[in-house]
Amino acid sequence: MVHKVNNQEPFLSMQINKESSEPIYLQLAENIKQKICGAGIQASEPIPSERKLADIFNLNRGTVRKAFEILLQENIVERAGNRLVVCEKFIESQQSAITRAGIILFNKFSFFFNKNHGVLDFVQGITDACSDLNAVPQILQAPDTLQMNESARKWFDFVQDNTDVIIHLGTRLVECEEHDEILARLLMIEKPQACVIGHFSKGNVMPILPNEDSGTPEAAKLLVSLGHKNICVMGWQEKHGSLFIAKSFSRADGMKECCEREGMNVTLVKLDPSNHFQHDLRKCLEEMIHSPKRITAVMCGNDHIAEQVINQLKNLSVSVPDDISVIGYDDITKAKLLNPPLTTIRYPRYEIGYETVRRLLEVFRKTDIKSPNHYNLDLSLVVRDSVQTASTALALNSLNNI
Repeated sequence: MVHKVNNQEPFLSMQINKESSEPIYLQLAENIKQKICGAGIQASEPIPSERKLADIFNLNRGTVRKAFEILLQENIVERAGNRLVVCEKFIESQQSAITRAGIILFNKFSFFFNKNHGVLDFVQGITDACSDLNAVPQILQAPDTLQMNESARKWFDFVQDNTDVIIHLGTRLVECEEHDEILARLLMIEKPQACVIGHFSKGNVMPILPNEDSGTPEAAKLLVSLGHKNICVMGWQEKHGSLFIAKSFSRADGMKECCEREGMNVTLVKLDPSNHFQHDLRKCLEEMIHSPKRITAVMCGNDHIAEQVINQLKNLSVSVPDDISVIGYDDITKAKLLNPPLTTIRYPRYEIGYETVRRLLEVFRKTDIKSPNHYNLDLSLVVRDSVQTASTALALNSLNNI
């Protein structure tokens, strides 16, 4: 949801480069215009006074006055008594300029949905942001081929001619994306681009990623508070192409370090996300159950692994959470429907989708030319019934100390 601004704070964060060859009054006029366009400033709202801007940026009032004259000439602001206010016609002209957002999908939507159960949350965030911010979303299904043949060239030309910003919803699931000619050429298009779910290591694609250092510490502290000492962290083996990097593949290492900082003994297991996944997982759990070092909790790099851990433990007559606690990551819709409902680290998919559109439009409308390394939104822990109750955990801890 877009918050309407009814004060002058956005204008106070403007940047003036006094070392630049561009005249300061032109910089100031352009900065004020950008803030009006990008910060949700409404028609008839006043801009800061000549005296105030001169004091804040240590400028001559004559310089500020020249900037105001430009804004008046371009009908960006108008006089209302002794103040300058945002011109209603300028706001209307900006709102009527619809931005075209192309959502690149390299796999069929049904296939991608099966691989990532939260993908609809990303899409909902993207479409809601487009609705709020005057943009039109369009899903562009990429050709199956990796090579630029005639049909692929027509598709590529359509993307170039009918989009203003580009959103990559994941990427093609191949061993090595560097052989994907279509993807490589897309990354070279000189339009604002961003990637939802992972990020590209090459090109000028903006990664919109949450703060992965949050959420996991909260989960580790919970396990410690419940008396857990020996735990297992499970994740995928790091397996990706040279262009696209999925954060879920490297998540387990961060989980391990976080749990060790809380004083727990951690066994790290990385599974191969292939057809042998179920067999390897069961074998791993059997060894863990019969190991002299009693594992009392499993923290998983995603909810899919956590769901299978719960199922396999049931097959091995191990109770969750009475014998072993399980924590997942992602908070997919299915997590609360499992038996028992899964405690998991919530991944802000909707917010990331929304933020992706907002940031791209800022760049496209030239209100912000910087691309963030990650989206500063902390993850949170959703506590459900797949962790042990305090009384059970303390009793187990007492048995371990005998």
